[in-house]
Order: sequence, then C-alpha cells, then structure tokens
Amino acid sequence: MVNHALIPAVYVYTVLKTQINTILVPVDFSENTEVAVSKALEFLQGTHVNSTLHLFHVQRIKLSKFISRISTAIAGYTRQQVNLDIKNSSNRLEGLKESIEKKRKDIKVLCWVSFGDSVQESITKKAKQISADLIIIGKHSHHSLLPFLNTIVPSKLAGLTGIPVLTAKPGSLHQEIKTVVIPVSHRFPISKLEILAALHNVPRPHVRLVTLLGNEIRMNDAKHMLLYTFRAFKSQFSNPVNYEIIEGGNKARALLKYCNKVSADILIVYPGAETQVGTWINSHISDLVPADSKTQILAISPG
Repeated sequence: MVNHALIPAVYVYTVLKTQINTILVPVDFSENTEVAVSKALEFLQGTHVNSTLHLFHVQRIKLSKFISRISTAIAGYTRQQVNLDIKNSSNRLEGLKESIEKKRKDIKVLCWVSFGDSVQESITKKAKQISADLIIIGKHSHHSLLPFLNTIVPSKLAGLTGIPVLTAKPGSLHQEIKTVVIPVSHRFPISKLEILAALHNVPRPHVRLVTLLGNEIRMNDAKHMLLYTFRAFKSQFSNPVNYEIIEGGNKARALLKYCNKVSADILIVYPGAETQVGTWINSHISDLVPADSKTQILAISPG
C-alpha cells in the first residue's frame, strides 16, 4: 500500500502557490536563442509583478589552465582580444534586450556575460546567484551518439541547481501547450504538480499521468500512487486528466515514445531514471527529441 505519510497534506488539499517570475536563458546567438527566448516570454505571459528575464552568454569554455593556454595561443588570442569579444557579446545581448523590451514592456531584461568556467558551471553559478525560478535551454543539435560532446546536460543542471530546466527544440516554437505528460512512480509527484500549477497562463492543458511497468512489488505501489495522484489532482486542478500504465525497457525512451503517441507538448521528468537514455554519462532524453519535435522536456528535482 502507499505510504500516505510521504504526501504532505498541504500539497494535496490546498491550491499550489508556485510562481515563475525569474527566468534564466543561456544565449548562444543561434536559433537556440530564438526558441528559448520565445518560450520564456510565453511563461511570463500574464505575470504582473517582478517578472525578470536574464539573458546569459558564456564567452569561452575553460578546459584546464594548460589546455586553455595552448588553445588560446593557437587561436592567436590575447587578453585584449578576449576583452573585445566579451564587449561584442555584451553589445549583442543589449540589442536582444532592446528588441524584447519593445515587445514586452512588462518584463525587466538583464544581460550577463561570463568568461572562464565551462558552460554548465557558469549557468549553474548564475542560476543560483539570481535565484532563478526556471532555466530554459534552446537546443537544435544533439549528440546522442557522442554525448560527451554535450556542453549542457539539462538533467544534471536541474540536479545541481534544484531549479527546473526546460529544454525546447525549434519544432516547439509558437506551439501552444495543450498536452502535458507527468510520470508517476511510488512517490507522490509534489514538485511536478507545483511546476504544473505555475503554468497559470496556459489554458487548462490536458494532463496525462503515466506509470511504467516495473517489478511486481514496486508496481503495486506505483499503481496505488497513480490512482492516489489522480484523485489528488482532481481535487486541486480543473484540467482534463486521465491516467495510464505503459510498458518499455528504458524509462526515458518509453516516456518519449508515449509522448509521440499522444502528441505531448511538455514532458515533466525527474533527473535520473526518467531522463537517462543509455550508459553514457551525458546522455539525456532531449538528445532523442528531433529538432522538429514540439515536445519540450521539463526536468525538475523531486525536492
């Protein structure tokens, strides 16, 4: 049976209060930036106070002191050149800021440029510094065959910061959020429902709660939790909702297959079993999502 003590009553029987007012968008001045900024503006639609969009560019990736010096020398870089590049990036960020503020006068836009740490380390530090409510990663390419080439691993970023990380591909650009998939296991998905409640500007998307078949003991708990989550959801949300049990070997792949089947717009997952697609350290479910897919992956720590 489900251990109901694991489910705080305040989350089950009261309306959830999570808000998204501060969003961090890593900027690389490519199509990824357009996608991420567009999604950020959608999330901040209808907010009234203290809405801030942080545009963040990481100038260079520091591998190590020795390698960095060699690569810098080979590239013909001097500190003066590095400073010039940072200035150019800052100017481009300011241009992006101005274009956003012309469209959305209700949002405050701040620009940041970092130099020295790796991309993921820089984003982690900045997200914590500004107390971001959400990080949005635009991602066109993928490295499912060579995942060690990934400079950002969304599931790791979510785990390191404790902040939800949304990964969006170009196919999701200007797509409405109509269907949200939420995996349920043997624990009550508190943080997943919290982030869903934060989508207050989305007009009642259809929510699909799913459990993946596992071993008999855990599956028995998961079935009870699926039903319990469904009932708790119905008591707090007015969204249309249903629940299903799905099959598959790898959990992340099975969830993505299900998302394709139901044409999901957002899949909300926990970092780990729900995001790992293989044995590679840096392999992530978003690597399997094609560039033209509208499915966005929202990784959030269990809390």
